[in-house]
Amino acid sequence: MKKLPRLPEHPTLDEAAEWLTEASSDEVWSTSSVLSRLLEWKTPEVLSDGTVRQSRVATSREVWVVVPPGEVMTDQVDGAEVVTRGGQLAYILEPIDLFVRTVLHCGEAVPNNGVSSQAGRRFHVTRSFSVRDVRIPKNDVFELLPAFDRLMFELDRGEHSDLARLVDDGADGWTELPDR
Repeated sequence: MKKLPRLPEHPTLDEAAEWLTEASSDEVWSTSSVLSRLLEWKTPEVLSDGTVRQSRVATSREVWVVVPPGEVMTDQVDGAEVVTRGGQLAYILEPIDLFVRTVLHCGEAVPNNGVSSQAGRRFHVTRSFSVRDVRIPKNDVFELLPAFDRLMFELDRGEHSDLARLVDDGADGWTELPDR
């Protein structure tokens, strides 16, 4: 398999699209295709308490944005205004699918329920975040690959060693299937 570009921990949508295009066997990805794949239905998840959660976001439920320096955010607990010093990475609070859908269709969106810092503090923001502000976790980029391409990528990384061994064993010649 060809050498793929290195992904940062939270790649931009452009970086994710570039990586997915390189990793895919026949698909050219764009920021729009990445966003639309994030909105695909995912199988229901059964939580530890027995409840079922249906997610419309095909990722680990994390979509991140960069809050630029000088942005005023309001703490959701005590109402204090906080001004960001440097670019701060924060994740979008629910509903993530509404935020992603709005960014996909309009090019920018304001998160309805605000953002959360990596330390867990929740803030209201009035800023509209554009496509270039959106980040997703690196592992979620891998999950967006089509099943065949993901399997090839995992085999190339040395995962599924039993499958690779079975394929290599069968490559020398025909193997007889057991009688049923």
